[in-house]
Amino acid sequence: MINLALQNHQAGRLQQAETGYRKVLAANPEHPVALNLLGTIAHQSGNNDAAEQLISKAVNLAPDYAEAFLNLGIVQRHLGKLAEAQSSFGKVLGFAPDNVDAQFNLGIVARDLGRLQDAIEHFRKTSHLKPAFVEAHVNLGNVLRRTGQASEAVKCYRKAIDINPQLALAHNNLGNALSDLGQHEDALTCFQTAVELDPSYSEAHYNLGNILISLDQREAAILSYQAAIALQPSDPVMHNNLGNAHLLVTDVGSAMACFRDAIELAPDYAEAHNNLGTALKDAGRFSEAEQSFRQALTLKPDYAAAMKNLTPICDVHDDSGLVSIMESLHGNPDVDWQDRMLLGFALGDVYEQQGRYAESASCYIAANASKREHTPWNLASHEALCERIRETFTADMFKHFSGQGDTDTSPIFIVGMPRSGTSLVEQILASHPDVHGAGELPHLGSIVQKGMTSLGTPYPQGVVTLDNEDLAQMGADYVKMIRGIDATAKFITDKMPENFLRLGMIRLILPNARIIHLQRDPLDTCLSIFSKHFTGNIPYAYDLDSLAGYYRSYEALMVHWRNVIPDACLDIAYEAIAEHPSAEITRLLDFCGLPFHEDCLNFHQTQRTVQTASAAQVRKPVYTSSIGRWRHFQSMMEPLRRAIDAGART
Repeated sequence: MINLALQNHQAGRLQQAETGYRKVLAANPEHPVALNLLGTIAHQSGNNDAAEQLISKAVNLAPDYAEAFLNLGIVQRHLGKLAEAQSSFGKVLGFAPDNVDAQFNLGIVARDLGRLQDAIEHFRKTSHLKPAFVEAHVNLGNVLRRTGQASEAVKCYRKAIDINPQLALAHNNLGNALSDLGQHEDALTCFQTAVELDPSYSEAHYNLGNILISLDQREAAILSYQAAIALQPSDPVMHNNLGNAHLLVTDVGSAMACFRDAIELAPDYAEAHNNLGTALKDAGRFSEAEQSFRQALTLKPDYAAAMKNLTPICDVHDDSGLVSIMESLHGNPDVDWQDRMLLGFALGDVYEQQGRYAESASCYIAANASKREHTPWNLASHEALCERIRETFTADMFKHFSGQGDTDTSPIFIVGMPRSGTSLVEQILASHPDVHGAGELPHLGSIVQKGMTSLGTPYPQGVVTLDNEDLAQMGADYVKMIRGIDATAKFITDKMPENFLRLGMIRLILPNARIIHLQRDPLDTCLSIFSKHFTGNIPYAYDLDSLAGYYRSYEALMVHWRNVIPDACLDIAYEAIAEHPSAEITRLLDFCGLPFHEDCLNFHQTQRTVQTASAAQVRKPVYTSSIGRWRHFQSMMEPLRRAIDAGART
């Protein structure tokens, strides 16, 4: 009877097997094998309480019954009784030291108890006992990654893939570990493989979206997030990240909808409220943005990022309670360094608004020092890059390629140092009905990088190997990308400041593009950079020596551009716009071939998305109060002033 029931059980005929086991128990209520196997059916049916009772009775009747202890441990683990499960699996090893399943399950229990080193040991023993046990390699990799051993985790996932190349989970987890190591291109391949193997794997689609964001492939990331959400629509984090991706492509309306979806799914999701506030701020809806930031703080009172976002748009003079909380958190050494850094920038801004300049400077210095410690940057490497650019882009090169490239006239590039007035000029131009302000676009850098990669040479050295067809194609690629943003505007602005490094490439691939170069007092520029925390990649910003060195390299490169392509761009000073707006705006429009339009003088009334640190400033009329701002911080800025002056004399 027991054998027939077992055959039914092994064949998946659970109802017939259960009937057979019960007949055995009717004849012998203390039959340990029947009790154990009936308990496993209860577990398979989801009734773990009944399973525990049945299998416990089996081991009480047969204290050396290893298989029953193993099954009991599995049931106890599912019931959350981890200590009891650990004891049951331990008894199995007492009877059979090489039992693979007990060793593996002890690893699972140790992991769930947070005893990660024990879990690593158990999973290592499991994989040693059974080298082809894929789940052991995957779980070992997972725990190694949790303990910061991403390189070792990669080895485990690769072993799992060697055993079963079709296991989407292993490819996904390998992608996560490679991402931890900064190997984003390799991680991308892993996530793509995972979704190809299992198109219904929502987590892999989501992770693919994350890595595409890291690689600045924003539109593709949006598609991956949308695929993940289609498979798992109730996950608020996915909606939140999709919203962030929409923000990156300046689709603020879609971003707001995503953040609101996340909040509807999880009303206490403080990060989604904070991100909604950011989208509202970018859209110029400051009152609503303030409400969202304050709601985030209601839900998470120590939320440093929300405090930093709130302080520039609220009246800090009327909110002493908020300032006191910020000061308390900033002074707490137990607060995470990133939060203390954000609070330092926020308090620096608050104290500056209050005229407490010495305290403001102290906060800015401390915040930047903390960020600098975690943001490697090499000035010498950057200076060498600028030197290679000067050596590559000669007057003879421009003569040789004269008249080449794509002839499209729609791009307007706005370049210069960050915080030099590029956002202001774009806002002025975007107020004209013939101009679409596209913000800071990564497109030019991506096209140049792609072109150099295809040649197998770095920028700028590889430029000399390009031919006329290459240049025209690169220009056409750029135009196609910006036309994906606006297909009808006569002109489209790209205000990526660091494109001053690629000004020569602009001239080669888009010879008819307008280039506007913003200039501002170097000390005001550098102070404005030093007092802001940037979400983008500006690694030189967090140290005054590095900042001075970067500024010197920028000035030297701009001198070079004026020498080799003297008619390439319009130099315009921030101070001149602030002091003589009508004349300078007219000059700006004339250079771009635009007829005068009154809206350009009233740029602060233009409703458009602005996603830079200047989002609030460009919605105010022209003002001169920021001119000479550095004088409030003379002691802090003196070393930088001397460094810039020394560079100007060399």
